Amino acid sequence: MWFVGAPVTFADDDDQLVPPEAGIHPVRPGDRHLTLVFLGGVADGAAAQIWRSLPVLRLPAGVRALRWARFGATALALELSDDDELLAAAAARCEGAAEPVVELQRRPAYRPHVTMARVTRRARPPDARTLEGWPLPGGPIAVGSLALYRTKPQPDGDRYEIVAEQPRP
Repeated sequence: MWFVGAPVTFADDDDQLVPPEAGIHPVRPGDRHLTLVFLGGVADGAAAQIWRSLPVLRLPAGVRALRWARFGATALALELSDDDELLAAAAARCEGAAEPVVELQRRPAYRPHVTMARVTRRARPPDARTLEGWPLPGGPIAVGSLALYRTKPQPDGDRYEIVAEQPRP
């Protein structure tokens, strides 16, 4: 699986960012990222073509956590600020670069977030009221450079690897 995104680092990056709950497994710190466009299982050459077609994109140096939310059936994520709309603009540019090469799943609007945990198959995900009670991380969340990621063929340690990275403009 391929995607374009950016790594994120929390000011208080420890294992206590996700409240301990049965059936919830935190995402490893090295796998935390902000996805701008999900490319899916495209061929390596298609992912490289999309990456090469991207201009150097400006991303914010930092964002802040707004709220906990569920994404899909199993993802628990922190929704992130996008005050200057740099993330939305970068996501639109990434989608535009990908559309001629791969069929994308349409999303109603870009919601910047970082997946922080996954709910196991038989566990019940926390409801909205429970998520509202979870504490938000303190301090800013640093956003790294735009990067092309892929799922590691042999996941030992981190699940994703950066294949290419843009310099910061």
